[in-house]
Amino acid sequence: MHYLIKRFILLLTSAMLLFSVSIPSMAYAQEKGFLGETMIAHAMGGIDGFENTNSYEAWEMNYKKGFRFFETDLILTSDGKLVARHDWDPYLYMKLEQPVPAESIVPYQKFMTTKIHYNYSPLDFRCIARILQTHPDMYLDIDTKELDPAIIQKQFSIIKQTAEEIDPEILDRIIPEIYTPQMYDIVMGIIPFKNVIYSIYMINDDVDTIISFMNEHHIRVMATDPARLTSRFMKKLKENNIIVYAFTINSEAEFAALKATGNYGVYTDVLPPDMDTDRKGKGLFLETAETGGEKKSGLSLLLANLYETIFPVCELGLKI
Repeated sequence: MHYLIKRFILLLTSAMLLFSVSIPSMAYAQEKGFLGETMIAHAMGGIDGFENTNSYEAWEMNYKKGFRFFETDLILTSDGKLVARHDWDPYLYMKLEQPVPAESIVPYQKFMTTKIHYNYSPLDFRCIARILQTHPDMYLDIDTKELDPAIIQKQFSIIKQTAEEIDPEILDRIIPEIYTPQMYDIVMGIIPFKNVIYSIYMINDDVDTIISFMNEHHIRVMATDPARLTSRFMKKLKENNIIVYAFTINSEAEFAALKATGNYGVYTDVLPPDMDTDRKGKGLFLETAETGGEKKSGLSLLLANLYETIFPVCELGLKI
């Protein structure tokens, strides 16, 4: 019976999404695009004093707090599944209070059945895609960590296939971090994303080289460590209509200092989403990026919320 009810609601939702007529969006982020948000929840945001969990509960809590722009790390398990984790180094197992395995890179089942801090649920990309599907006001920055062309190809092929199976529209609200010009070519050859963020933590190029690449490909958003944001660097960015999200900022004093230099937004574990209400959605360069996110009818959103109420937003990969 449960299965039949689930199938019925799935079919009804699909039908209404297919035949619904678009109306003005009820969601702020759908109107303003991801640049309507100056605060990004780093690794799905902090939870209970913990950072870098990339967990379902961290996302859920920070969404309820008001975050609409999230960052998550995505890497491959030993059997080639895409999951939300920063890396496989031993220090992270210890930091997340998980047993350190003999082989640092674990298979999917092991990853999904090992709680984080004994309490929080790991995420795979399929679950994240379902979250995006049922929360049309949410945007996602993905940090995939890799420069190896074969691994990049694998990661983004999984992202494309999963999105096509669940809801292709979510790709308009996924903003990948690009680390090199070579990575840009590979990624855009798989998925022609509406927006990307040029994240320069893996390169040592000078500001002129960076800006030349960004202008050539009409990239208007950069992510970087604040240590690189010298007065000359910021002046060059402003002259070229490029805005910056700095990472990872957890101090109100550092946030205020960055804001004073003209920095647009930050990644954070602990600062509140309303930290920057005086500038939210008022970026000088807001019009230079695609908004992304197809506007859905009120009925479509209602049905999506009904489905989420009756069934979990995702099954967290496995029963945990």
